[in-house]
Amino acid sequence: MYAVSKAANIFFSEAIKELSEKKEFDYNKLLSAALDPGCVYTEIFRTDGKAFIYKIFMAFLRPIMWIFFKDEEMGAQTTLHCAYLNREDFLNGGYYKDCNIGYKEEKIRNNNLEKKIHYLTYNAINNTHAFNDFKEDKDFKNFMDFFKSKI
Repeated sequence: MYAVSKAANIFFSEAIKELSEKKEFDYNKLLSAALDPGCVYTEIFRTDGKAFIYKIFMAFLRPIMWIFFKDEEMGAQTTLHCAYLNREDFLNGGYYKDCNIGYKEEKIRNNNLEKKIHYLTYNAINNTHAFNDFKEDKDFKNFMDFFKSKI
């Protein structure tokens, strides 16, 4: 599920880029990028309230993770790098990894997953209470029409 959510981030970033390039919309100030901080040792690996076997597993795995994983400060560097880039240096819809433009995995580039992600995004938004609050808003309508055109 984690990998699917990361793929969704990449596709959503590309969709925002496409939306910002549409001449009929006033979204030309939108910037979006998918960021990959790499393997970061965070609180997700804490053992509080976990099963005893998980605690034992993590006791053996922690020394290895400490060697190969980044700490939280180093993991945040790609995000900070993108936040401080000048607008003209920022690749809209890009994929950034380790403070550089990265390359998307083959699975992402040659997959029909993008249409499915757009479909799920459209339906998730369309089926919320917030949809009713904004459905008359011109910008929101254009945004939803854009996603509908992708599915």
